[in-house]
This record gives sequence, C-alpha cells and structure tokens, in this order.
Amino acid sequence: MKTITIPEDEYLLMNQTIINLKKQLELLQDNSFMEKLSAAYRLFFQKEVSAETDTERLSLKRGSGKGIITYIADDFDEPPEDFREYME
Repeated sequence: MKTITIPEDEYLLMNQTIINLKKQLELLQDNSFMEKLSAAYRLFFQKEVSAETDTERLSLKRGSGKGIITYIADDFDEPPEDFREYME
C-alpha cells in the first residue's frame, strides 16, 4: 500500500470534519430529536399543502362571535385619528 502525506493543517481539518459528522450521526440516532424533527417537518409541509384550504378552515358563520365580542365602540366605523385627514 502506498503512503500519502498531507499537510498537518489539512489533516486537523479532516479530523474536525469527522468529529462533526459523528456528532450529527449521533443526533440522527436520538429518537427524541428525530421525533421533534419529524413534527417540525410535518408542520412546515402541511402549511404549504394546506395553504389553499386555509380559507375554508377559517370561514366564520354568522353569530360565531356571540358571547365572545361583548363591546363595540360607537365610533367603530370612524377612521382613526391618525388617518382622519387621509380618509376624508
């Protein structure tokens, strides 16, 4: 077998890379980490897929705020003071 020599700094960099890869492999073997990663993946993936159906899920029926909305100010439809000059 032929012996190949490399500079020491390159050797140390390769060793550090191997150590980092071993740590990443240990994470992949950790069940709790994989469960968290899987849950996050499902959350993000489902957001992209269900973006079209969000409007259906968020549609409200008349009277759905009954008992929740207990007060509406008399000037609810009036423009806010800061925007009054722009809206008139």
